[in-house]
Amino acid sequence: MNIKKIITIGIIILFLFVIMIIKERMSPPETYHIETYIVQDGDTAWTIASMNNTANKDVRELIYYMEQDTGINAGYLQIGQEVKIRIYENKKSDVNAVTSTPDSRIDKGT
Repeated sequence: MNIKKIITIGIIILFLFVIMIIKERMSPPETYHIETYIVQDGDTAWTIASMNNTANKDVRELIYYMEQDTGINAGYLQIGQEVKIRIYENKKSDVNAVTSTPDSRIDKGT
């Protein structure tokens, strides 16, 4: 392969990489709201985050935000304790997104 072809391929790859970075930075931020959840007998941080995972996010990320937003250690939940959960909006392009069903244990602040 001669030098001109190698340089051309390199420039094309660099150009595509720059376009991917620009596209990601221009995407709108994820929107969410916070709901309060009352811990019930048998609940774990994993089950709470999983049942409120409306946008198919990594459950570990949701648990991390639960800890940050509530100021708790998710490994030490107690019955009756209030925890804050981020509920992310479904992306319209995500056809596999799970929709949540109303749960009587969630206080929507009404």
